[in-house]
Amino acid sequence: NRRLVVVGGVEGQAYDGVDRFSMRGSPDGKHVAYRAWKGGKSILVVDGKGRHPCDGLQRGSLLFSPKGAHLAWILYRPGARRVVRDGVSGKPYALPMHLAFSPDGRHLAYWALGKAWWIVVDGVECKSYAYDRRAAIVFDGPRSFYTLASRTVPGRGAQIIRIEAQIAAPSADH
Repeated sequence: NRRLVVVGGVEGQAYDGVDRFSMRGSPDGKHVAYRAWKGGKSILVVDGKGRHPCDGLQRGSLLFSPKGAHLAWILYRPGARRVVRDGVSGKPYALPMHLAFSPDGRHLAYWALGKAWWIVVDGVECKSYAYDRRAAIVFDGPRSFYTLASRTVPGRGAQIIRIEAQIAAPSADH
């Protein structure tokens, strides 16, 4: 009993199973990604072609960049999770979350729990904060974003703060 996905009237490859809850379309409507199974292996299918092994794909984590040029997801392995961008796996964390692409798709930011909570941009830990569960990362420009964090103020208790960040422009040597 094989399964296949039809996009725009075109049948994709048949698989042993398809995770219908993993399906994501790109914001520009040109790309579709989902998890499928074949021969006991889980693979990430992009535009009808099996592209990457994805045993441990975290449900709901597939994210296309705004123009559909890039795809990121969270991959779970026992003891660690990794953010994967365009098939390249990042550093392991206990819990990465709230993935967000910049409007031009060049930058990927997310919260990640290692020994502390970090804001990670393009795979680089930028700054550690006390994480707040409402802490989605929102890009408000190609190289600027904001998020929320909590901090404890002596005598006043916990406060929610807005963190604004700028991503440095590439240097002339790069």
